[in-house]
Amino acid sequence: MRSASRQKRILLDTNILRAYMNQDDSEHQAVVKRILALRAANYELCIAPQCLYELWVVLTRPVEQNGLGRSPEEADEACNQLRQDFTLLPDPADLVDEWQRLCRTYSVHGRRAHDVRLVAWMVRHQINEILTMNPDDFQLFSNLISALYQDNPSAWMLLLASTLWVVLLVYMVLVMMWSALSGTIAHPVGASSQFASALMWSIGTLNDWVYNSAPFWLFMVLHRRLFFG
Repeated sequence: MRSASRQKRILLDTNILRAYMNQDDSEHQAVVKRILALRAANYELCIAPQCLYELWVVLTRPVEQNGLGRSPEEADEACNQLRQDFTLLPDPADLVDEWQRLCRTYSVHGRRAHDVRLVAWMVRHQINEILTMNPDDFQLFSNLISALYQDNPSAWMLLLASTLWVVLLVYMVLVMMWSALSGTIAHPVGASSQFASALMWSIGTLNDWVYNSAPFWLFMVLHRRLFFG
């Protein structure tokens, strides 16, 4: 069994923590599944003090200002829960020095300095992966860290695949039924037996088409990715 000191470490970004703690978030289930997958891969899931600060702001900010409208007591409870579920590592003593060095080296301007502080924290803790919904925020530092994107397939992709599947299925059923009915109209003698035979042939052909069609397997792949990660 691997020792804890040899575990791979990954930082969970603030947007991941927000989705994890908010069951009404559209990404909640996907984030939980990704976290479970990381645990299964023997990752130590870490959080930075900065992420807790930022999460508190989001939790207690009014809903009309893109917050969650929680009370300070609820935010405190959420932070305590995160500290139980994940590993909270402290800010290194030389964090400010590393942050300034990175800002200077990468010519950082404006709000990006907030992200640089997380990168500096990761560098000092020798963590080179972060799970985030905003990988572009860390693209500048790709030589230092890897930003893993929470890549849950969008709901519209599943809807598109499902719609395509249903449309094609209905189309095939109509075509086969038309073929069966055309046979009975052209040959009225023994029409019922011909119709039954044609219908059985249609069902068999439809069954073969279902399990060999690209739309069917596209739907199954997207369904598996959406619900099982």
